[in-house]
Amino acid sequence: MVRWVLIGVAGASAAVTLGGLVLGYQVVAVTSGSMHPAIEAGDALVVHRDHGRVGIGDVLVYTSPGSPRRIAHRVVEVRETGGDPYYRVKGDANRTPDATLVPTSAVYGRVVADLPHSGPGLYWFTQVGLKLALAVLFGVILVEELTFLIPALRARRRRNPRTSRTSREVR
Repeated sequence: MVRWVLIGVAGASAAVTLGGLVLGYQVVAVTSGSMHPAIEAGDALVVHRDHGRVGIGDVLVYTSPGSPRRIAHRVVEVRETGGDPYYRVKGDANRTPDATLVPTSAVYGRVVADLPHSGPGLYWFTQVGLKLALAVLFGVILVEELTFLIPALRARRRRNPRTSRTSREVR
């Protein structure tokens, strides 16, 4: 029973993860309150990586210049510079827009859904939980297989104690 639950959990997680990657979706956890009240710390965001045409009011996830961390803020202005769009963004809880414009190259994706209060669980599951579930699943399957394999090998030896590699080659 435990084996099938773990297989189901691991399979569903893999299907959702791979399906999302193939279709261009990613789930990210929100860690700050800069988008309060629309998006809260602890929420999870479904981000479409192929963000396409971005307009005022869209929420983008982007990387800040000189930092590897991702930020989710709302677009308040779109500017064209040299034929490329740049976005002025602002957290809903912030009084003023961010000082620097966000180039398209820094955009990770556009938020298409907010999953309230599910960020920590999704983050744990994708980072730690999936690895733990797969390790336990591997262990359960290994133990089950060994409990069948070892007695079968012992029974085979008892039936043919003289059978060895050299005696088979001589025949």
